[in-house]
Amino acid sequence: SKFIQCISQHVEDKIYLPEENLCTEGETGDAMFIVMLGTLRCFMNGVQVSEMGQGSVLGEVAVLGLSDVRTATLRAVTVCLVQVLRRPIFMKYLAEFPREMVHFQEVGAARLEKNPITDESNLFIRQVLFANSDREFLNKLSGTLHRKFFFVGQKIIKEGTECNEMYAIAQGQAVVEKGGIVVGDLEAGCAFGEMAVLGVQTTQVLSVRASALCDMQVLSRWDLDHLFIDYPAERQRLFHTVAAMMREDLAEVTDNEILGELPLFEDLGEETLEAMSRQTTVKLARVGELIFEPEAEPTLFVILQGSARVEVTGGVALRDLAEGDSFGEIAVLGLGDLMTNLTVRAITSCLYLEIRSSSFLQAIRDGDDQSRQHLDRFSRQLRTPITLREKALERSPLVQHLRLKPDRIAGLLQMCEEAVFQPGQVVLPPQLRAQVQAFVLAGQAVIGDEARIVEQGAVIREARSSGQLVAPAVRAMTPCKVLFLHRKALEAFVESCPLAEREHLKDRLRTV
Repeated sequence: SKFIQCISQHVEDKIYLPEENLCTEGETGDAMFIVMLGTLRCFMNGVQVSEMGQGSVLGEVAVLGLSDVRTATLRAVTVCLVQVLRRPIFMKYLAEFPREMVHFQEVGAARLEKNPITDESNLFIRQVLFANSDREFLNKLSGTLHRKFFFVGQKIIKEGTECNEMYAIAQGQAVVEKGGIVVGDLEAGCAFGEMAVLGVQTTQVLSVRASALCDMQVLSRWDLDHLFIDYPAERQRLFHTVAAMMREDLAEVTDNEILGELPLFEDLGEETLEAMSRQTTVKLARVGELIFEPEAEPTLFVILQGSARVEVTGGVALRDLAEGDSFGEIAVLGLGDLMTNLTVRAITSCLYLEIRSSSFLQAIRDGDDQSRQHLDRFSRQLRTPITLREKALERSPLVQHLRLKPDRIAGLLQMCEEAVFQPGQVVLPPQLRAQVQAFVLAGQAVIGDEARIVEQGAVIREARSSGQLVAPAVRAMTPCKVLFLHRKALEAFVESCPLAEREHLKDRLRTV
């Protein structure tokens, strides 16, 4: 190949006489030897371990820069003609031939793998992420690690690309870059990629480039996930550690302030908010993981970073939640009769605050009397019998148009969502009016600026202006509990019906 042609112009031909050493164990060196003629022996700790002849290639570790210290003595048995290739020449041409660089990168890694990573040499156990991990788990972790080898200038991770590995630098140095600008340095012993190996953030926002030859210990996300099967407590511990680290990055906003921004809690006293914040837990969910599931204890959560999706039975998407949005207020207040049909799933990696119902109630008991009375009054105002929900659906022009039977109305009810609102809070924004039908179950709502009041049990209808349908925002006039029927949920319900009925309902839906 052209690469071989280039380096062959720079090799040195040397002759070694019998008993002459080509290199000596413990000394430094950067050359590789190619035996063209003759026989030589290899000694380690003074003991002969092998004998080699014409065609043998020795010293790859030195020329690749994996080690400057010779690990063996090479001694001529007969007169030997040897070609010597030194590291600077090798590296110069390697940089010009990317394919050969990848090949020798693999060769270097293969040589490194001959020295397996032990518990003593495992750099991961020294990292913050694994500081509190179980010893047995760490022993297993050592067995999953592998080695990678990067030449000077090579990208270890590249900004904007996907990565599912965590790296620790066993030997060498690297620089961290953002948009091609160096923003930091990494020395031997440093590690990076915690978010990637946990599957939290696999698209890289920075590049890491080797500034010296790097011998890396590497942990794969897939190997770690496999370990989690046998060590679920470790998974929980590691995710909690990363969640806490991410929460520290948002430390300028306290849990008190976050909770106080929620409409339901904006009138609560500082003492109660403080009691609630002591009961919160910061958690982290990967893409596709459930944040809220019906079998679990009723929970309130607030999204700090990322986004999630509210789904109804069968995985039907109802709406998305973004940073600052909350879900589950109705559940922790004990007002969510329809919560058993809902789940919330992360659609990006999601950092969120969570407070369980039992912890929420304890916080209310520990808080001030005024806040406790306020929430108690709010809850009492919004308690409604399950029959009211069915009656609200029965009165819906849409349901009447579909001519649903009582048993079907009960089934459709399980595809609905409930929520509670404080006075002045937007119940239904204009952009959702065409996608959602809403029913006031308790309290009163007002449509737009017309002050058209929607009473308990009524359907929220579009307003008219000069004969044209308009869809202004709907706001709670008093503490308000609302039942929502999303169009997607209705369509999914229709699809679940027997064939003959399904086609009939589809025909009627098309005429709505």
